[in-house]
Amino acid sequence: MKRQPRPIRSPMPDKSTPSEPLLIECLRAYLHHSSITPAPNTDWCALIEKGYRQKVAPIVWTALAGQPEIVPAEMWTTYSTWIANLRRKNSYFALHLRRLLTIFEAAGISALVIKGAALALGAYGSLSLRQFEDIDLLVAPEQVHQALELAQAEGFTFTLPAQQALTDLPENEYHFQLQHPRWHISLELHWKVGWRQFNARDFPLSFAELGAQAQILPLLDSTLRTPSPLHTLILLGIDSLKERGVPLGRLLDATLIARQSTLDWDALWSTAERVHALPETAALIGAAALLFDLPEPPALRVVQQNTVARAAMRKILRDAQRERLPTMLEQLILYWRLRPGWDERQHYARRLIADKQYRDYFAPRIGWDVLRSTASSLRVEDWPGGKHLVRALNPLFQRARWRWRKRW
Repeated sequence: MKRQPRPIRSPMPDKSTPSEPLLIECLRAYLHHSSITPAPNTDWCALIEKGYRQKVAPIVWTALAGQPEIVPAEMWTTYSTWIANLRRKNSYFALHLRRLLTIFEAAGISALVIKGAALALGAYGSLSLRQFEDIDLLVAPEQVHQALELAQAEGFTFTLPAQQALTDLPENEYHFQLQHPRWHISLELHWKVGWRQFNARDFPLSFAELGAQAQILPLLDSTLRTPSPLHTLILLGIDSLKERGVPLGRLLDATLIARQSTLDWDALWSTAERVHALPETAALIGAAALLFDLPEPPALRVVQQNTVARAAMRKILRDAQRERLPTMLEQLILYWRLRPGWDERQHYARRLIADKQYRDYFAPRIGWDVLRSTASSLRVEDWPGGKHLVRALNPLFQRARWRWRKRW
């Protein structure tokens, strides 16, 4: 008899509980057009700082703009000034983005805008409602060097000097990083989507497929091309595996795209499964659905049938509840659980388990049970000196060592 999956229970507290984080309450107020009830001793400086770190500062300001009387007057003036500067910066980035797209188009280079301004326009409907700090362009692999020459002619230089000497596209990389010293703008020129672990073999979502289904959005007095909402959700799911973790802004991006009535959910799941990104995509959308109360989210049915996606979704929700971003090694653990069998996963796992400094510092934060299950799945006992590692991961040994240190 097949075991039935356990029902999904959100680890988030009920909305009516006083312990509800104010930052999440502001985001829910924006989505559902509801009011905000802050605690009497609210630390508004901490709220603004968290909003910026979680990349939702413009949305928090928009939610509070309907009730400016609840914010201290001096703090509201400072916050409004900062938001005005952010809007000017976004408009400045949009001007230079249009300039680059015009130059590329004149040279016959087809470019897709990913994340950044494209998400602000496609999901939020305005450049002023989303934080973005660089320009991300995706071009066909055979046109990358031509696009590089045009960008360098405009004054862009390589952020990493080692990339300048490359004549061929590196197999384990996916983009070039450039910066403009006078414009103070960062440009990432991609020829593959995802990040270095998602190479063409393991993630067969090509530029041609993304371009064939691209959507066209208005940009100032011009237009831009960006991946369709379906492909954007998959790219957001992949991007959630990066070392930065999943900020609340990423969950809000997924929420606003998932609320679009034209989204074909069956096509989304079939495409995500075909390109080996189903657990990441389902976990991100499922976490966003539970966090922001999406009506009847189809993602939960997919998460319910996938144990790895369910575990990843719960971790994303726990981090969101604490309003914290995970450490890099916590993200590596998540990535390693979602992507079994890859060489780089083995490298990071061996370093985490075998390196005493890493193990002693991060194990209490990640969990000794996670490390022990990891060691078992990798058959650590067969490594050189593996028996000593297995003994070091034993909880009885850890307690004995702590008592010995305390005594001496």
